[in-house]
Amino acid sequence: MVGQLPAGVAPGQIYRHNRFYRDSVGQWQTKYLVVLTGTPDGDVIFRLLTSRANGRPEKPPCYHGYPYPSFYLGYLSGELTAKSWLGLRRQADYDGIQFSKKYLPCVATLSKEILCQALDCAANADDTTRQQERLMRDQRAALRCS
Repeated sequence: MVGQLPAGVAPGQIYRHNRFYRDSVGQWQTKYLVVLTGTPDGDVIFRLLTSRANGRPEKPPCYHGYPYPSFYLGYLSGELTAKSWLGLRRQADYDGIQFSKKYLPCVATLSKEILCQALDCAANADDTTRQQERLMRDQRAALRCS
């Protein structure tokens, strides 16, 4: 069974979070996150984007090795003008109620083909929980990925 997402939120959407964390001097920092699927309770399963290569390969796009497991997305649209990777490090599910209450603008949406590949890669990552893996695979099946 595919998890539920907050109203208006869909798998593959990329959101900009302007206050994701504070840096060492207390300034808010922006992060982009990709919605992968939802949980049965309506929380959001996501992974962060990065534009820093830092040893992340482009080929193969799905990389589970050292130092940074990632999925290469290439150049995205809109304000995401640099090469981008989906980080595969563990992320706690984002509380669906909090996700809905914050103003997180959707800045782009992955194509179905790329989303299907990203779901498969993220589901196989070492840091993905069993529940997240199952829900990602269910989402992939619901999308009728080939």
